[in-house]
Amino acid sequence: MTAKTLLLLMQSDVGRLSKDFMYAWARVVQADIYISTVRQVLDVFYTLCRELSDCVDENGRSAVNIASPLCRQAIRESMYFLHRYDFGNNVYPTHVSETSIIYMAIDTLCNDENKKRVAIKFISNKDSYINEIRSRIDISTDSNSIIPILDSFDSSNDSRYDFEIRRRKLDRYMYCVIMPAGEKNLGNIIGTERIAGKDWTQLKVITTQLALSINQLHN
Repeated sequence: MTAKTLLLLMQSDVGRLSKDFMYAWARVVQADIYISTVRQVLDVFYTLCRELSDCVDENGRSAVNIASPLCRQAIRESMYFLHRYDFGNNVYPTHVSETSIIYMAIDTLCNDENKKRVAIKFISNKDSYINEIRSRIDISTDSNSIIPILDSFDSSNDSRYDFEIRRRKLDRYMYCVIMPAGEKNLGNIIGTERIAGKDWTQLKVITTQLALSINQLHN
């Protein structure tokens, strides 16, 4: 079955998958020889990638569970940013500013469980993007005061990143940096641990750490 045939079966106008399509899709994903067709459908209907993963055949089996190895990999990767970073249920960014937004994600290619969580910062202003990178050049990479950049992207010279932000409707943010995600930030601590005005010992520790970090930045 060709990608064109599958696309004709798709009810794209109402954003749903027809029963005929689901059954045809479930048959196609079971054979690696259809991997190119599977990838085409996943690219065209990116916004329905989770539905494509979960749609069932005549016996109620989900597509991702009965898919051949290559097709299963393609289905799973279609749900990840850059085929790597899983936003999970994080529909909304954890931080929003005038020039950037930040999403938390899981690096599916990282084998170290302690380093899987990352923060993906999408940036709309080129100067801000350059500053994110340059500000770390003169600072020791082993500093505990600075969160390192694991990777960075510029849509003007990275077609893969450009494709991703366009299909996710994030094309305002032409630049991106990926950093390790901390366990929590100061706002989380104050909001959930209720230490403000109460736990003076912990407040002194935090204040001292902040002062030392700021001093290192200025030096």
